[in-house]
Amino acid sequence: MSEYRIPDDAERAELAAGFAARETARDLYDAKLTADETLSTGTPVSMSGLFAYASGTGLYPDTEIEGALAKSPSLRAAYGKMLAARSVFQFEEARAASDGGPIPRIGQGCAIRYADSTAEPDQIYVIIEIDGDKPPPSQLVLTDAEDVHHRFALPAPRRGIIQMLVARASDLITLLSQPTLEIQLLQ
Repeated sequence: MSEYRIPDDAERAELAAGFAARETARDLYDAKLTADETLSTGTPVSMSGLFAYASGTGLYPDTEIEGALAKSPSLRAAYGKMLAARSVFQFEEARAASDGGPIPRIGQGCAIRYADSTAEPDQIYVIIEIDGDKPPPSQLVLTDAEDVHHRFALPAPRRGIIQMLVARASDLITLLSQPTLEIQLLQ
């Protein structure tokens, strides 16, 4: 009888990232590029360029790549898989009904909640609490029902807590109020 060692959390995360990268590469290799998946110069969006953009090493936002992503569902799907491979924490769609404001989310090792600003009534704190030894996230990615990815830079955490003071009317709060939204925190 063979004995197999069960991988620890770090090894499972590394394996998952490797599988996601390989699956994304296969999807991009198999996909036929259309006119929607090209830059305004007429050149196709390269896998390495899209990966650099998803990895945060490319300039953000890049209007050329964003334009191609807006026009191509298959390119958005590949980009989403690349972002998922970088994800430290992930939240699926909200299961509970919302009162119309931003929806708190609780996941394994992480929670997102909100607090009203006492100094400015038109502002709200977005509070991300992180437990455990995972590296702190640097970006918040919100994926809406149309598979459009919205990225926001995060400040450095202090004692496992990230706080952002934002306007209630901001795009971030509008997106966080959607129950169908998927949330990823990236390194």
